[in-house]
Amino acid sequence: MSTLPQPDASAFSIPAWKDQSLLRLENKKGLCADLLPNGAIGALMHGDVLLNQIRGIPPEGAPFRLWMRSDRQLIPLLNPSLVTEFSRLDKLRAFWRGEQGIWRWKVMLELAPSRTDWTWHVYVAQAGVDPRRAEVILAQDLGLSVLPQARTNENYNAHYIDHTVLPHPEWGPVICSRQNLPQDKRHPWLAAACPTGAAAFATDALDVVGLSQRTSGTPRLANGKPLPSRRRQGESACAALQTTSASIAPGRGAFFQFKLFFRPHHPDATGPADLDGLAATPKPEWPRKTRLPVPASVWDHPSLLHGQHFDDALWNRLFPRRRQEEWLGRRLGSFFTPDGRHVVSRAKESIVERSHGHMLLGSAAALPRKDAMGSTVYASGVFNAQIFCGNPDFSRLLGVVRDPLQRLRASGQRVWVRFNGIWHLLGTPSAFVMALDRAEWWYRLPGRLLRIISRVETDPSAIVLECRTEEGLPVRWRITHQLCLGTHDLDQGGQIETHAAAGHILLTPDPDTFDARRNPGRRYRIAVSPVHALTSLGLDEALWFDLQSRGAPFAVVETHSARKITVRLDADSEARPEPRQAPPVLGASTWRIASAPPPMAALADILPWFRHDAWIHLAAPHGLEQYGGGAWGVRDVCQGPVEWLLGEQRYADVREILRTVFSRQYADTGLWPQWFMPDPYADIRQRHCHGDVMFWPLKALCDYAEAANDVSLLDMEVPWLPPDDSSDDSAARPTPLLDHVRRVIRNYRERCVAGTALVSYGDGDWDDTLQPARPDMRRAMVSAWTVQLAYQTFGQLAALFRRAGLDKPAADLEDLHARIRADFLKHLMPDGTVAGFALHRGKGFDPLLHPRDTLSGIQYRLLPMTRGMLSGLFDPAQARVHRDLIREHLRFPDGVHLMNRPVPYTGGTSRLFQRAETAAYFGREVSLQYIHAHLRYAEAMARIGDPAETWWALQVANPAGLTARLPNAAPRQANVYFSSSDGDFLDRPQAAARFHELRDGRRTVKGGWRLYSSGPGLYLHKVRSCLLGIREAYDRIVFDPMLPAALSACRIQMLLDGKDVSLRFSAPGAAPLLVNGKAPSGLAAPANPYRPGGVSIDRKRLHKLLDRTANIVQVALPPDAPALDPT
Repeated sequence: MSTLPQPDASAFSIPAWKDQSLLRLENKKGLCADLLPNGAIGALMHGDVLLNQIRGIPPEGAPFRLWMRSDRQLIPLLNPSLVTEFSRLDKLRAFWRGEQGIWRWKVMLELAPSRTDWTWHVYVAQAGVDPRRAEVILAQDLGLSVLPQARTNENYNAHYIDHTVLPHPEWGPVICSRQNLPQDKRHPWLAAACPTGAAAFATDALDVVGLSQRTSGTPRLANGKPLPSRRRQGESACAALQTTSASIAPGRGAFFQFKLFFRPHHPDATGPADLDGLAATPKPEWPRKTRLPVPASVWDHPSLLHGQHFDDALWNRLFPRRRQEEWLGRRLGSFFTPDGRHVVSRAKESIVERSHGHMLLGSAAALPRKDAMGSTVYASGVFNAQIFCGNPDFSRLLGVVRDPLQRLRASGQRVWVRFNGIWHLLGTPSAFVMALDRAEWWYRLPGRLLRIISRVETDPSAIVLECRTEEGLPVRWRITHQLCLGTHDLDQGGQIETHAAAGHILLTPDPDTFDARRNPGRRYRIAVSPVHALTSLGLDEALWFDLQSRGAPFAVVETHSARKITVRLDADSEARPEPRQAPPVLGASTWRIASAPPPMAALADILPWFRHDAWIHLAAPHGLEQYGGGAWGVRDVCQGPVEWLLGEQRYADVREILRTVFSRQYADTGLWPQWFMPDPYADIRQRHCHGDVMFWPLKALCDYAEAANDVSLLDMEVPWLPPDDSSDDSAARPTPLLDHVRRVIRNYRERCVAGTALVSYGDGDWDDTLQPARPDMRRAMVSAWTVQLAYQTFGQLAALFRRAGLDKPAADLEDLHARIRADFLKHLMPDGTVAGFALHRGKGFDPLLHPRDTLSGIQYRLLPMTRGMLSGLFDPAQARVHRDLIREHLRFPDGVHLMNRPVPYTGGTSRLFQRAETAAYFGREVSLQYIHAHLRYAEAMARIGDPAETWWALQVANPAGLTARLPNAAPRQANVYFSSSDGDFLDRPQAAARFHELRDGRRTVKGGWRLYSSGPGLYLHKVRSCLLGIREAYDRIVFDPMLPAALSACRIQMLLDGKDVSLRFSAPGAAPLLVNGKAPSGLAAPANPYRPGGVSIDRKRLHKLLDRTANIVQVALPPDAPALDPT
């Protein structure tokens, strides 16, 4: 067994992108191609615009692919393991020569001298004995965005790339891709063509490589089928063309050509005229001699090792107790365990579009910790990625997984095993297990059972990887780490010290980088134990077959055969304490479902996971798809996190959130940034905000005061944010919170439209896709939902003022409150139906998103219908009318939809609304079933007294066991919050034409983006406050359940104002409230304009009655019949 020679301590540098050994092609028009030393594609740039989707990291490069296919043999022509020669011929041309078996090929990349075009020339020959047919397939990944935006989120960026396929009379299909999101007022555009003749195409990598690329490492194309020749507006934007097939005789060859035409700005949507002027490039002169062969690495063609399917005996041995079993034919797909774990089989991982993932955070605190280590893991062999310390956006030790299809496999932390003389890269496991503080991968192999564990420790915070041989002979281990040391891969370098004797690596970000300046002295540590198992501890040299380092950003660990090794990753400092018994992540909830009847079991299983998701959203904001984050959105943090914590009576945490949020209020305008970063990045924020944002801090303040029975917060001294362009710190001096509140009220009065009490739309409302396209709409348009939110908030605020003894401000606010309602009913309720918006013109208002609307083509909008009930602005008759409108036009099997039809799409140009008209992808808010808004519907149904509908709404938003309740739901991860339910449409035109198929349940619905949302916190709050009906109302506790009678057998265990309580339910008509078997006096009916029902009791009195160690509170359920319906 060989051991790489190593000194006891060595220091190295990781070069940033600009210092990598790149081979650059560049023409006079600023088009450049950066190639890696092994011939892999690094980046295609024009000025500041990244044309490809991902800037490739050495040695893997970008996910660009150029294949030759003959029968079922698929050969990657640029793969360094097959390339025999590679060179940069001159500033415009690069050349590859390769061979495999009977096949020989030459490839040239040529930039046009004075145009922003480039050409791929391919010559394929064969040396067999029979004629063979062959075709070439190009798959160009697409970004078409300025570099910072392209790397903020590749999926999001792809949502706005419109692909239009135009038929060329000689070349066949030409893929034209336009970036609909303005890039500094430009819309980059690219056309991909095959002048030698294309037979088929694809516009998304999912149709090129398929799910099999992720789950087995085999691209879809290997099955011999053609590209599907359909437009898919997906999340992996790609221009893929398949040539016509050529017959190649022995000793002969065939020539193919692809040409790509880039235009820096294409102001209009793609049209037939865009084919004008496209011309082929003359055949090249092939070079005779080139440089030495390219360096090869382990990433060129790794031997992927996937776990074998478990048989029943192994499932039963490892996981004998299971619930919520999901079966895929005869194979077990997933299940939950009694201790709360969620387990997924290889069979299910192989069919879900979004790989099962989990987010780990080494913290016991609800709020952000600047020293907390976090990580993202995926079932598909990503054992840790995006490991960060404190901020998931800026402080990354390891990079993110930018390619969910796993065309790139080096990202994050990967594990290799060696036996029978071969290194194997671990891929899809036999079983993937998730717990709140860890994930496990089980690999059943011939004669072996391997188990990989990634877990967190909280004090000190750390990520710990354990590699174990549970059964069979031990194996050698190799663990690779693709390093980031900042925000984006290779934007910065760093220093690395390897200490072989101590078994650890120290990594220090460059001191001049953004994150290092905010966290001076921070360095990271990768420590391996047992040290005696190590054979190698170093950088990228172990990845190259010639064992020569080339500055690729990797740290690599290799060991002898070992039954168990541990790799610990933390933020190293001189003050770092030794690991000890630390508190668990987050801590236990103050309430849980202790006993659930069968229909409620899925709810009991999902609640701990949604609590985890709500915590991640607050403590380290980011998601599985939306990996960039780290910021608190003012609107978001004041909803889900606040409502979740209030439901657990964690009032100190909410008070701290409010202190932080109000300290980010601008002194000059009284408004907030749309979002801001927590310390030490508090100066990073979005200056402007949507028109509704200013109400959410006030509403959160009122919700806190009511739940905590604490009006003293109005006196808390809180600083202001000075104007961004001001150096006067006096404007930031602390003043009582009451001053902050009054400034918002004044701002409201200043922004009202045309002498009314209706506030202007501003830069938008909750639905980010409906930001106004024209500047005049910001001032002249009114959002009915925003006005209702203001009405609700000012009503709560007036009550708070009264309790605080502020009678004059309360009276003034009550007067404004009444005027808002009068103007709302006058201008925003034409014909008794609430308008989504109203546009002020001349002497009146024209409704938008209303039956009278002739401009948008949309008649009904959900948000003002539900907020009209939640705010109490609707009277009972109006509430009933709008409930019925929702059920007729907006309630689909997968939930309620934001509007009755999608906003029209015309190729990506804006007329009324920005993102709704520019997004080419039909998903997230554009798909119209956004779970956050759906949960507000559940809340509204509880308010008007409909237990069955409240329960249905909560069930549809629960992924655990969803396919049993929603047959048209595609398989998806069952233990994580999905922010939307997306109709499975290929593009916007198909969605518009077949939208009715969602209504009748014929169209499959998929899970949208996961976790990064205030929705999990809302869900928890709606279960406690609406379904179970427990709410705090200043000096009283309200019991007002909306639980269907069929679920009355459930039992809730909770802490209520510090008392241990078992909450139980009795049938409708029983005593409304029993405390330890006795009916208390002094009960009152909670105020509700839509229904009677529920009881409230004095808080102190209840506390006194809960005089046992274990108390029992019995609450009567309401009738199942909706309260608004005539009896």
